[in-house]
Amino acid sequence: MEPIIDKQVPAAISLDVGATKIFAALINANGYVCSSKLINTQPDLGVQSVIDRMVSLIEELISHNNNDSYLLSSNILGIGIG
Repeated sequence: MEPIIDKQVPAAISLDVGATKIFAALINANGYVCSSKLINTQPDLGVQSVIDRMVSLIEELISHNNNDSYLLSSNILGIGIG
């Protein structure tokens, strides 16, 4: 059964940054994962490279969401990084 998706529901982006992988997810307040992606951290390229990869990953999640219209980008309230 397909979930009922309310585009007006607030959402947040979650980043889990590890030594080898970065996992990111865009999750709405109802707990629905609108989009997610896993990439390599590549720490050997330096701190700025890891930050750039995190930013690109966030941009990709938002872009994917906009294409699929799961929610309004203006309803993304924050980003949690752990």
